[in-house]
Amino acid sequence: MTVFIILNYLTVDETLESVRQIKKMMNTGLQIIIIDNASPNGAGVMLERALRSDPQVRVVQNKENSGFAQGNNLGYRIAKEYNPEFIVMQNNDIEYTQVNFLDLVKQEFDRSNFDILGPDIFVPETGIHQNPKKKSSYSISEIKHLVNESEKKFNRKKLLRIRVLLKRITFLRKLVLQWEQRKRKNLWKEPLTGAILHGSCLIFSKNFISSIAEPFDPRTFFYFETEILDLRLKKRGFVSSYTAKIKVLHHQNTSTKMASKDELGKTNFQLKNMIRSGKVAETYFEK
Repeated sequence: MTVFIILNYLTVDETLESVRQIKKMMNTGLQIIIIDNASPNGAGVMLERALRSDPQVRVVQNKENSGFAQGNNLGYRIAKEYNPEFIVMQNNDIEYTQVNFLDLVKQEFDRSNFDILGPDIFVPETGIHQNPKKKSSYSISEIKHLVNESEKKFNRKKLLRIRVLLKRITFLRKLVLQWEQRKRKNLWKEPLTGAILHGSCLIFSKNFISSIAEPFDPRTFFYFETEILDLRLKKRGFVSSYTAKIKVLHHQNTSTKMASKDELGKTNFQLKNMIRSGKVAETYFEK
């Protein structure tokens, strides 16, 4: 049994398409759990109506928008009830391009006995490979620096508006993303162990599922969840793995775009939650 978890907010068509894709890829030994994070536009109710006759899909209405960590933790706890071999936790804008995706996951598990696996996540709109995010764990000094820089940006409103205007220039935005990709030195090409994985598609094995009640720190709302997950993993002696042999496409940020259509509001949301999550990460270094 493999359980797919899709966290939903505001969207309907994208999530229905994601369900269709998963079921096209495999139609037996499958359960799909959709967690709707209290979408104010009724998206959860619409999904429930559309999928109520499908025994392989379960739509759960969260009582409040509890964010990425708590929403996915809820899906993970429900997924564990099915005693799965694997749990695939994904955004609703992930596209599977390999019909043998699950066979490849099983082959990788047989080879590496992974706890958590990250595939090659490619964003076709920007040409960026999102996995792995970082080759090794964040240090306390790196986290403090990130929090400090985010606080500076958040508090300098005039400069923030200028940055937002520049982000709207597609050419400049693409240049920045390509520079960030070069800075990471094509890490995505080689298999890695112990790297920080991207949260848009995570594969949990039975090793992890049987030992861990929930993967994410519930004190975060959005951003830096997998960086904190990396710290949690290493404290417990678990290991993340990355392979470029398994590939997905990520058509990025559908829910975030819908939730915050103005770029300034979106940037403020990102910075505010980065500060919050960074301060949570700092607690992992306390004695």
